[in-house]
Amino acid sequence: DLSNRVAIIVPKATEGSPLADPRVREAVDLAINKKVIIEKLLGGAATPVRTRVTSGNVGANEALFDVETVDVEKAKQLLKEAGYENGVELTMQATDGRYAKDKDVAEMVAGMLEAAGIKVKLEFPEWNTYLELRRANKVADLHMLWLANSFFDAHIMIGEHLTGTRKLEDLGYDNPKLVELLTKAEKNMNEEERVKQYQEAQEIIAEERMRIYLYLEHNTYGVSEQVDFKPRLDEMFRVYEIKSK
Repeated sequence: DLSNRVAIIVPKATEGSPLADPRVREAVDLAINKKVIIEKLLGGAATPVRTRVTSGNVGANEALFDVETVDVEKAKQLLKEAGYENGVELTMQATDGRYAKDKDVAEMVAGMLEAAGIKVKLEFPEWNTYLELRRANKVADLHMLWLANSFFDAHIMIGEHLTGTRKLEDLGYDNPKLVELLTKAEKNMNEEERVKQYQEAQEIIAEERMRIYLYLEHNTYGVSEQVDFKPRLDEMFRVYEIKSK
């Protein structure tokens, strides 16, 4: 069954970082073969995405769902254009054992990036240390997270991009159009307009590679034939919804 949990790479594009150049961020995205990760590590139980607001959520942009972006040769060309003809070195942080196959996925991503000319130094901080690094904005060039969405709504983008521990300015981004869209959508009572605002915002984030989204996890459940149970997108178990047949 589908979940709301998406694997995300967050590029830190502050001044002086190679990732401040959008061509380098795009190269990172194009170097990653999401379908190979899904097939080799996740048993096919995931869907490649370019957004965190996935199907089943208000404001989902279906054009960014079930899409692959891999193009290693273009990634190499973009690095060359950005002045990194001989490659570039980045540090990436990820978790180990908190999310499904998290370390394995990070290691495979690092291998794919290296094949395109992006050498990655991998770090796996203990979870509480990782949280402190994020709160203090001391994350590495790239860091990975597997985040869910309990809102069932694109409103999750407000906290992530405007007010959260990884908000735009802390990561080196300045996009007034995106800020305007998210600010208006947060207060818009016209649902049709609001959905369009969030959909456009997702396109900006995807094209600017402010986040590099990999895949939406699928969850697997074992259920007795005597139990009436329907999995939820938010992965919560509300016991009063589970009934005997």
